[in-house]
Amino acid sequence: QVNTDCSGVSWGPGDRQIAFGGGVPGRTSRSLWIINADGTHLRRLRAGRGATEGMHPAWSPDGRTIVFGWTGRSPHPWGRLAAVRPDGSGFRVLVGPRPGRHDDELTFPAWSRDGKRIAFVRIDHRPGRAGRTIEVVNARGAHRQVLTRLPYNPSSQGEPSWSPAGGQIAFWGVCGSAVCVSRVPSHGGQPLVLLQGFVE
Repeated sequence: QVNTDCSGVSWGPGDRQIAFGGGVPGRTSRSLWIINADGTHLRRLRAGRGATEGMHPAWSPDGRTIVFGWTGRSPHPWGRLAAVRPDGSGFRVLVGPRPGRHDDELTFPAWSRDGKRIAFVRIDHRPGRAGRTIEVVNARGAHRQVLTRLPYNPSSQGEPSWSPAGGQIAFWGVCGSAVCVSRVPSHGGQPLVLLQGFVE
């Protein structure tokens, strides 16, 4: 039995499998899991150590890769976006910790429809410098670009979603004291607020 931790789910190709983050009851660590769509054949792809592991997995459009937030074994315990094949092989870190003093968490990865780019949210929890950004890398984790900066709270804002043509990324955030829905060009530019004043 596995308890999910509200860290998101992602469908695999052909609607046959689902990846999700969760943990075994009674343990504080989380892992990355995969299960058949009919509820059979539960498998743990990666065993984790901390509460942020297996966060918000995102299956690539070609079905070959699952990207997710991960905790690493270093002085920077957060701040990684990792990838693994659906059979559990080929684990690699796509985006590692930034140099210097940061307490980063990388989460909400989202693939572009052509599978060439990944958007994600970086949250810096460092006291006095806390902040949140939406960033984009290519499928190999290179050419990182910060698209927009968001307030640190509330915790789930960002959640990027690609337009079908790949030219825009939509997200929700906080504009002053109101919740807003915005979009930003996926290669950089000024965000445009589409809706403002909605309640989360």
